[in-house]
Amino acid sequence: MQKLFFIVDRSVIAKDEIDAMLRNGSPAELDAVFFLVLDGYSPMELGITGSMLEGPPSVFPSVSFSPGMPQIALDVMPGPAVEDPARLDRKQRITWKYRMLFTGTNGFITQRQELQLSANISRESATAKLCLVVQPHPYKIDGQEAWLSTDLRVFQIKAGQFRFNKVMRSDPNDFIVDVLTNLNNGTTGGETYDNISTASQSSPIELSQTVDGEPVYNFAIARVRYKSSSVSAQNVKVFFRLFTTASTAVEYNQATTYRRTLQGGVVKPLLGIIDGEVATIPFFAASRIDSSSSPLAAQNDQPNTKLIPSNLSGNEIVRYFGCWLDINQPQPQFPLNPVPADGPFPASSRKSIQELIRSQSQCLVAEIVFEPVTIPHGATPSCSDKLAQRNLVVAESANPGDSVSDNITCTFEIRPTRTPPIKGELPDELMIDWGNMPQGGSATLFFSGVDSGEILDMAGKLYQSHTLNRLDEHTLQFGSGGVTYIPVPYSEGANYAAMISVMLPGTVKKGQVYPVVVRQVANPVRKGDGQGNGEEQNLCNGSGRCILGTFQITIPISGKEEMLAREERLLSNLRWIEKSLPSGNRWDPVFSRYVQQKASRVDAFGGDSRKVLATPTGQWNKGYTRCRLLGLSAILLIAALLYVAGSLVGTMLAVAAIALLLALAGVLRFWFRNCKPPLCELLLLPLAGGGIGTLTNAVSMVTGVISPRLVAVLVLCILVSCGAGVGCWMKGCFSLNKNRRAD
Repeated sequence: MQKLFFIVDRSVIAKDEIDAMLRNGSPAELDAVFFLVLDGYSPMELGITGSMLEGPPSVFPSVSFSPGMPQIALDVMPGPAVEDPARLDRKQRITWKYRMLFTGTNGFITQRQELQLSANISRESATAKLCLVVQPHPYKIDGQEAWLSTDLRVFQIKAGQFRFNKVMRSDPNDFIVDVLTNLNNGTTGGETYDNISTASQSSPIELSQTVDGEPVYNFAIARVRYKSSSVSAQNVKVFFRLFTTASTAVEYNQATTYRRTLQGGVVKPLLGIIDGEVATIPFFAASRIDSSSSPLAAQNDQPNTKLIPSNLSGNEIVRYFGCWLDINQPQPQFPLNPVPADGPFPASSRKSIQELIRSQSQCLVAEIVFEPVTIPHGATPSCSDKLAQRNLVVAESANPGDSVSDNITCTFEIRPTRTPPIKGELPDELMIDWGNMPQGGSATLFFSGVDSGEILDMAGKLYQSHTLNRLDEHTLQFGSGGVTYIPVPYSEGANYAAMISVMLPGTVKKGQVYPVVVRQVANPVRKGDGQGNGEEQNLCNGSGRCILGTFQITIPISGKEEMLAREERLLSNLRWIEKSLPSGNRWDPVFSRYVQQKASRVDAFGGDSRKVLATPTGQWNKGYTRCRLLGLSAILLIAALLYVAGSLVGTMLAVAAIALLLALAGVLRFWFRNCKPPLCELLLLPLAGGGIGTLTNAVSMVTGVISPRLVAVLVLCILVSCGAGVGCWMKGCFSLNKNRRAD
C-alpha cells in the first residue's frame, strides 16, 4: 500500500522554551520535531541514489503549515533514511526528519494555537498538527534533543573530590544539599551548572560502589525556569525518577510509572509499579526513610521544595533542584514485587536499588510538580515542559576489535498497545534510527516471551519489503543503517523485556561516536493502562501517529586496553544483580544473555571472565581471592567432617563433629552472602570434599585405623563424590567454555 504519513515527536512547543534557547543564539533549533514516512515506493522511483542518502536531501516532501507564522521555519535534516540502503530498487519505507527553526516568538499569540501541517510528495499527501503554547509557570527546556534535556544533568564524584565549592566527604545527602544551596545562591566558586557535561558518554551513572577502590557517588541536578513580573511560584517541587532500564514508554501515567500520594497536604512520589513489579524508583536530596518500618509516604524531601520569585522586569529566574542517585549502594530498600505497594515492606523481601536495575544504563526523568498546573495524562518528556528526560545508555566498542568486542548490547523495556488497534490502524512500532553509522553492520533484537515468527508475519503484512530475518524463536536479525521499523505485537500482560545487540561494521575508528536512537511509535489512542482496566489513554496530543518514548544508545569507539577494567567491573556488578533475579522472572532470559555477552567481551579484551566474581562493589579481584579461600575452606571442612565420622568414636566424635559443623555453617553463610556462588561452584563442594574424604578414609583403612562406621562412611564419601560429579557433568561444569552459565 502506498501512503505518506507523519510521525510527530514534539507535538507541543512552548514560548518560554524558545525564548530561553534564543538567549543562547539565533535561530533556536528543535531537531526531529516530526518525521515524514513514505511507504510503498522504491527510492529509485523518486530519483534517490546512494550518494543522496547523506547530506542535505534534494528529494523530500514539501511541507507547509497554516496559519502562517512569523519567525518560524521548517527545515528537512540530512537524509533521507531508508530501510535497505543496499537495495534502492526495492519498495520500502523512506523516512525524512524535519527540524523547526525559530528566530523569534512573535508566532506565540494565544495561550494555545494549533498549526496544521500538510505534506505531499509524488501522488501522496498527509496532515498532522502541532501546538504552540504560552506557559506562565515553572518550566524546563529540552534543547535540540528531548531525550537529552539540557535542564537535567548527572555527574559522578569520588570521596574527597571537590565540586561547586563543596568537598564530597562521607555524607552524599549533605553534599547535594550544599551544592544546591551554592548553585541557588551563586556561591559555587565560579563553577556553573553548564559545567556539567551534557554529552551522554561523559556522564554515565556508575553502577559499581567503587572504582579503583574509591567510593563513587552519582548525583542529578535539574534546572527549573520561571518568568513572571508580579507573582511568585509557591511550593515548586521536582520529583526525580529512574526507570530500572532504558524504556520506549515514558509517557505520564500517575497509575503506573509516575505514582504519587498526598500526605498531610504534601504531594510525594512513590515507587512506579507495572504489573506488580517495580518499574521506576524515586530519588531524593534528603536521606531515605527505613522502608522496613515506615511507609513511603513518610519520605520527606524539603531541599527539593522551593519558592521561585517573580522579577519586576519579567526576566527569567532559575532555581536548581537535585538528588543523590544512590543506585550503587548496598542497603536493602524495596522488594521487586512490593506488597503492600507503598510499604512498609518485610525486611526479608527488600533488595538494594542496584539489585533492581536491569541494565548498565538507565533513563532518568525529572517531573516539575506545581499544583496549579497539571501534566496531561499520556504526555511525554518531548512535548511537556514539566518533564525532563536524560538518557543514560552508553556502550563502548573497541577498535581494533573483533566480532565479540564490536558487539554492543542494551536491555530495554517496551510497553505495547494493550489491545489491537481498530481496522486499518498500524500497530505500535520500534523505529531504530542508525544516524551516522556506516553501512555493513547488523543487529539482533531478542524479545522475551514473544515469538519472532509472529513479528515477521506482521512485518510481511505491513511493509512492502523489510530486512528482518528470524534467527531463533525469540530473536530477529536485521541490517543496520538508515531507519529500521519493527512491529510490536499486542499484549494483554506484562511489559516486554528486550535486548538489542548491534554488531558494528569493521570501518569504525577509535575516537568516533555513533548515536543509535530507538523510538516507539504509537497511535493517538491506546486502550488500557497496564493495570487490567480498559480505560482509553489519549496520546500524541491529538496529532496523529506519534513517538511514545525514546532512548539513545551512544557508542564511543575506544581501545581494548582502556575498556578491560571497566568491562570487568561491570560484569562483576551484573552477575551480582543476576543472582538476585527470582526464578521464572520475565527478565531472566534477557538478563542471562546480557551477562553472557558481557562475559564474552571481557574475554575478547584479554581478560578471563571466569575469575570475575559477582560483587556489588566491582572489586572482583579482591573478592576472587577471598571467595576462592572460602570455597576451599568449605571443601576442607566437608572432607574433615567425613574423615572424623569414619575415624573417631564417642565423645571425641561428638565434639569434633559439632565444631566442624558450626565452622562449616559459618563459612557457607559468609560465602553465600558475599560471593553468591553459581551452581557449579556449589556442586564442587561435595565433589571435592567427598573425593578428599574418600581418599583419607581409604588411607585409614589401609593403615589399619578401623572404626565401626569406617566402611559405611567410605561408601557414603564415594556416593557423594560420584553424585556431585554427575551433577557437574549434567550442568556443563566441566566445559572449557569460559562463559558457561550453570545456575
